[in-house]
Amino acid sequence: MIGSFDGWTGTPMTYNSQLGMWYVQIQAVPTDEFKFRTGIGADDNTKWNNQIQSYDAENDTWSDLPNLLISQHLSSENVVYVDYSNGNLYRWTLQPEQPGEPIELTISSITSEFYTEDNDIWYKLSTANENNYFYIDVIVPEGMRDVELGQVYTWDDMLQQYCYGQYNGSAVSYSDAQFVKTQVTGGVQISVLITATSGQQYMLTYTGADVSPFDYDAETAYAENFSDYSSAVNGTNKILVSATQDDDATLRIEFNVPEGCDTLAAGTYTINATGNPMTVKASEGFVSGITTSWAGYYDGNGYIDIPVWYLVSGTVTVAADGTINVNALNSKGYAVQCQLSKPQVTTYQVYLSAPANAPESVEIIGSFSSWSTGVQMTYNTDLGMWYATIQAAATDEFKFRQVGTWSNQIQVYDADNEWWSDCSNLIISEHLSGSNIVYVDYSNSSLYRWT
Repeated sequence: MIGSFDGWTGTPMTYNSQLGMWYVQIQAVPTDEFKFRTGIGADDNTKWNNQIQSYDAENDTWSDLPNLLISQHLSSENVVYVDYSNGNLYRWTLQPEQPGEPIELTISSITSEFYTEDNDIWYKLSTANENNYFYIDVIVPEGMRDVELGQVYTWDDMLQQYCYGQYNGSAVSYSDAQFVKTQVTGGVQISVLITATSGQQYMLTYTGADVSPFDYDAETAYAENFSDYSSAVNGTNKILVSATQDDDATLRIEFNVPEGCDTLAAGTYTINATGNPMTVKASEGFVSGITTSWAGYYDGNGYIDIPVWYLVSGTVTVAADGTINVNALNSKGYAVQCQLSKPQVTTYQVYLSAPANAPESVEIIGSFSSWSTGVQMTYNTDLGMWYATIQAAATDEFKFRQVGTWSNQIQVYDADNEWWSDCSNLIISEHLSGSNIVYVDYSNSSLYRWT
């Protein structure tokens, strides 16, 4: 027997002398096609020359050698009575295997993400066997950012086109599913019962720390942990910190700092409107067209509902290691509680080619230096390039310019990634060579090329 269920490779059948029939067990979906042929062990051409014309006794249908379709030849009662009156006919039936008990699987790892466009939470559940993983996409009511504890979510509560999985390396298509998350000692238990189109069921269970992408109670509007953040000098005696997570959660805080500071000092900053040193500027509205301190979520179109998320009171604590903790209230009276981890800093050697029209002095400037002062680059006559050493995080942005002036920003070309800067901010993580070596093409002497 050969068909789309086995990639048209062929599955040998076993002969049963008592039944006088060949038989085989296959896993297939109703849309799979198949045929019968002989010549096991022969080359593929010989096998295809011996296709078997067969007869479905219950449906009174001859194959006449076209592809047969599973869904058209299933007995409604799962039993077909075969007529042997003509001994020369090949007669066959498909008998779906009756599903037994659900296959029980313990989930060893689980991730979840929230999507604002459909208000759905996407879960990936994986077992220790890398060939077993399942995706579940649960829709939650408008305004919620997590499933309700104890609520059983049925197949109609899911974005069904995004629910699928794999067991023992074979794809699993769902025809039904149930999802529930309950509170247990030490965390939560997540139970998912999946019914595949084949009829087989899978019972998935996870017990451990909560994996909610947005963990908050009824009085908390916003609670996030950001893996890193970026900072920059933002005018006189101000430092702007911003962070974004998964293109969904975002945070912006403007710190008032003592005169001459270009980095955040450890300590507690009070959120108010005074603008004194060691404070965070509260935002009750737009200030010169810009909101200074807020937190929120992007919608499906990439916009944020700013009026809901102004920070109006509370504290922001900066630890000695650079970790930032926010414990604030927003303009609607809801809690805003989140943590920002300091980005990991790496040392980079930066090179910039020197074409014939180059200025005499060049510097690299960016968020790694709070955009306040540039790092002057040294010219190497052997390489025909400027170079500088900087310490930066992967999220840091930067530009090249003539020393001390924004009037002469340098439009540059990343030869490794084939990308023009067009004088926009460059991001470290987007322009790292995989081998940290870039071969610079000097065929056009007017181009600045860097790595």
